Amino acid sequence: MKHINNVVFSTTRQWNPGDEFILIGCINILQGIFGNFNAIIYNRNPEIRQKYTYKNFLRNKFLTNKSFIKKELLESFFRTSFYDNSLKNYHNCNYIDLVVFAGTPSWKGLRSLNLYKIIEKFNLPTIYIGIGTDKQFTLKDISKKYRKIIEKSRLITTRDSSTFEALSQIGAKYLPCPSILASPITKKIKNVEKIGLIFGTKNAPKNNNLNEQFYHKLINFYKIFLSQYNCEFICHYIDELEDVSTNFPDVIFNYSFDSKDYLNIYKKFDLIIGHRIHAMGIAASLGIPGILIKYDNRADTAKGFLSHIISIDEDFENISKLIKNITDNVEDISLKIQEIKVNTYLEYIKLISEAFQ
Repeated sequence: MKHINNVVFSTTRQWNPGDEFILIGCINILQGIFGNFNAIIYNRNPEIRQKYTYKNFLRNKFLTNKSFIKKELLESFFRTSFYDNSLKNYHNCNYIDLVVFAGTPSWKGLRSLNLYKIIEKFNLPTIYIGIGTDKQFTLKDISKKYRKIIEKSRLITTRDSSTFEALSQIGAKYLPCPSILASPITKKIKNVEKIGLIFGTKNAPKNNNLNEQFYHKLINFYKIFLSQYNCEFICHYIDELEDVSTNFPDVIFNYSFDSKDYLNIYKKFDLIIGHRIHAMGIAASLGIPGILIKYDNRADTAKGFLSHIISIDEDFENISKLIKNITDNVEDISLKIQEIKVNTYLEYIKLISEAFQ
């Protein structure tokens, strides 16, 4: 097996902790195969790379490194520089041994285009781990620029049935999302004593927000829920903090800017309920059961975590029965989740090892 020392991960940092849960899981898998390596990121955070950044000729090496009059003023308005500690479009990437697309639907979005150009230019090997989609597509729907790379990838694993159906003809495998492998430990759960509720707000940027209708239903749902169960909130995005403290001033909420802190945050709870898919993933990585409130077409991913999937319009009596069933059987459910976690890790190790023989 070729020695792998420098690995680029396509991910986001300081945008959506869910992407970073996936990233941690991917790193854990690869370390189990290759040992220690240098982890490098191609940062798709929309603060760093907007949808059409690839067309911005101003963000090149010349303008980034060269000093000139009014440079700071120009940078402030036109983003002529790239200071993020991540892979840049103009880097010489001959030193890279592997590129990993670490989950999320953005593996085929415009913010990934420059990475595909780098892969093609330097003929870099790729693997796609736990990729998904937010809408139905076929192989023919993928841009030729992307399809040329993915069709010769060493390995493709998908986290949902839609992506698997679209890519199975080029050898894709169907496995749980690697966010289930984010935690090195699991929690022993014998009783459901505290429930973590995932908060969301309409007052956040696109892809980190909720639509108006769902948001108001979620607030009402949580008001009913809090009257019957011992709960705290979990927030994933900074814009949620003002909203959660306004709507629920007497309820504790948990948040951190650092995605690694969420392992300790989630460990406080015995059951997780909410709309964020990778809340279910990191919960499962700790052996904690989850109930996903379906928000969009990505909900299928949560099946790989053994999460229950419900509608925001579900009758509360039915939800209470579901929670009672989980409470009565939580130890067995937790053990089943842990079994899925172990089997998922072993299958990833097997597939990636075979891909690099």
